[in-house]
Amino acid sequence: MLPPIRYPLPTLVLLVVLGLLAWRGEVMTRPLRSALTTRWQRQFEGPPVPNSTEPKVVVGPIVRKALLLHDDVSTSDRPGGTPAEPIRLRMFVDIYDVWPLSGSPDFYRVGNRRPIGWVRASDLLPWETRLVVHAPEGETTSANANIQADQPPLKSLPALPVLTWTADSIEVATWDDSLPWQSVNRHRQIQIADIAPDDWGVWISRPELLSLLRRTGPNPAEPAKLTRLRAILGRLSDDRPFSAQDQAAATAFLPAQVFTSSNNPLSILESNESLARANENWKPEASWGGLSFQFLPLSALP
Repeated sequence: MLPPIRYPLPTLVLLVVLGLLAWRGEVMTRPLRSALTTRWQRQFEGPPVPNSTEPKVVVGPIVRKALLLHDDVSTSDRPGGTPAEPIRLRMFVDIYDVWPLSGSPDFYRVGNRRPIGWVRASDLLPWETRLVVHAPEGETTSANANIQADQPPLKSLPALPVLTWTADSIEVATWDDSLPWQSVNRHRQIQIADIAPDDWGVWISRPELLSLLRRTGPNPAEPAKLTRLRAILGRLSDDRPFSAQDQAAATAFLPAQVFTSSNNPLSILESNESLARANENWKPEASWGGLSFQFLPLSALP
């Protein structure tokens, strides 16, 4: 038998107070406990893996993009996680997140209109635009290729993607000679002064070329400079409008040479005729995902 409670009323009041403190205290201390838990996890598990819902923006309408280098690219829900359903066909993709958060990324979270998953950096080429160049005469795409002394210098084929740039130079990706547009050999710098105007171009698919033809026909729906900008950014199949701020931001960001690629720029109708000839003489340099692609000189654009 339990001993009698000597002071029943004070004891009851104390128990009620302790119960209220335990109930309200759990709610009141929840933010503190959550912060401590998060800090503990960061200490032992590292920073949280990002999970963005929109592609990373470079500037204005330009978002981070990449080209998958082959079909059946493996994806996962976390960097280095268990492989999930692969991306069956290679394509251009948007970049939503990178991992690790600092330094050179080992993984990219990619998607097309929506996030798909994390892929290894070796499976793609980060490339925000469709700008390409032919290397200056006398230079080749391979680090180890040699030109015979008795042979005339040739322009590089295939075209080289322009990855980054400064006021004086550009950085391009060069291809393995046996696997152009599939295996990156190295990155290298080219002086802008060494690039001829006709060696600047855009990497374009046949459907995009047909879209260019429609956009440069009679009664064009938008200014010539905007059509050129769409081609450079790979937005010919995207009819979403550019605001004046978007156009200004993109123009200021891109190399000045892409808007002054010719001393005698073509009018809309002259460009349409030049594009029609390119369509008639279409010679694809690479194909994937059911599409064929080739170099189109910027001088052919309005």
